[in-house]
Amino acid sequence: MLVSNWHQGWPIVFSYSLSILSGAFSLRYAVRRSKQCMDFTITMFLIHLVLCWVTRGFPSTWQWWLISVVSATSTVFLGEWLCMRMEVSDIPVAGVTPSKRSNTR
Repeated sequence: MLVSNWHQGWPIVFSYSLSILSGAFSLRYAVRRSKQCMDFTITMFLIHLVLCWVTRGFPSTWQWWLISVVSATSTVFLGEWLCMRMEVSDIPVAGVTPSKRSNTR
């Protein structure tokens, strides 16, 4: 379903963008490992495919497939980036304050 009207297309773009962001941030908190982000994202989009198939029939338009592939790819990349940032962050140790660098030569 290709929307030619500008006012009808923006809600669709907004909803898919919100889906990408919410999916990536949920991967950060649920998965917490960048190596597993692709598995969870593909599983999530396969469940979406099955639900679409059950409710409306098998999606046969190239627009649906294009949007789904772009959304899944964007969710994987953003989710992996967020997970990698969390993996490389410093681990706070209770009772230890970060020391300032001093020149003790």
